[in-house]
Amino acid sequence: MATFKILTLRDNKKQDGSMPVAVQLTHNRQRRYLLTPHVVFAPQLDRSGNIKDLNMKTIGTSGKARH
Repeated sequence: MATFKILTLRDNKKQDGSMPVAVQLTHNRQRRYLLTPHVVFAPQLDRSGNIKDLNMKTIGTSGKARH
């Protein structure tokens, strides 16, 4: 049975302080990460690193964040 988890990639923090949002897919104890076009900033996370504010920015094709 596959499980999904939405998480931030804090190790890939950008210069503007944004962190990419990914979906972790686990199946048969193997993990895959699916990157999304969304980013979050540190104030949008709680102490355990979960996303508390769901107003995320979306990265466009130009690479700049947009709403």
